[in-house]
Amino acid sequence: MKMDIGIYIGFLLEFVGIIGTVLRRNLVMKLLSLGISDIGVVLIFVAVGYIPGARAPIIEQNMDKYVDPLPQALVITSIVIGFATLSLSLVFVMYLANKFHTVDSTKLEKRVKDAKNSL
Repeated sequence: MKMDIGIYIGFLLEFVGIIGTVLRRNLVMKLLSLGISDIGVVLIFVAVGYIPGARAPIIEQNMDKYVDPLPQALVITSIVIGFATLSLSLVFVMYLANKFHTVDSTKLEKRVKDAKNSL
């Protein structure tokens, strides 16, 4: 039952993140929505990898249930890659905001197109 709740909340976070990414025009809010979506994926991995009563995969005598370490490694890798991607994207948004004086995606597209046409 606990695993199902984690999966449902993970899919809900994923849905909220995707909706926020599609509907928001502010680039910083889009990045926050991508972060929420990333958290939803991590929660789904954790919920799927959870085994009640299982222990860490350290070899001991008389150990019958242990947790698979592969989902744990994938989650750690996902967290690190998500943080790096989000940080780099935020730096890029800061650069665009300094150059074009907006974080609104539609205004930014128009200003980039105008700057391109003026060259």
